[in-house]
Amino acid sequence: MQSRWDGTVLENFGINVAVYLISVFSFGIAAPWAIVMKQRYVTQHTIVEGYRLDFNGTGGELFGLWIKVFLLTFITLGIYALWAEVEIQRWIASHTFFNRGAAQAQYAQPQYQQPQYAAPAAPPAPPAPPQVPQA
Repeated sequence: MQSRWDGTVLENFGINVAVYLISVFSFGIAAPWAIVMKQRYVTQHTIVEGYRLDFNGTGGELFGLWIKVFLLTFITLGIYALWAEVEIQRWIASHTFFNRGAAQAQYAQPQYQQPQYAAPAAPPAPPAPPQVPQA
C-alpha cells in the first residue's frame, strides 16, 4: 500500500491565497485560524498506508498557544522564537490522526481474518433403514 496526497493545484492555490489574505487583512491576529484552515486541507488530502489523515485542531486553541509563544518570545527578547515553531508543530501533530471511519472505506486496507482452526464437524448419522411391518 502506498501513501499519497490527492489535492489539486487549483485547490492548493486557493487555500494559500485565502491564508495569505486572512493573515494580511487581520494584521496577523487571525493567522491561527488561517493556519488551521491550511492544515485541515493538507491533512484531509493526505493518505498514509491506505488511511486518510484528519485534523481536529481549532483556531481558538491555536490562538491561545499563539499568544503564549508571542509573549515568551517578547519577554526573552526573541530567544524563545527558536522553540516557538517546534511547539506549534507539536500542537499540529497532536491534533492530526488517522480517519478510520466508514466514510473512508474505499481507502482502508482489507482486514486480515484469522483462520478458525476447529475440529471438523462429525458427519451426519446415516438415516435409519425403513421398518418393514411383520405379518
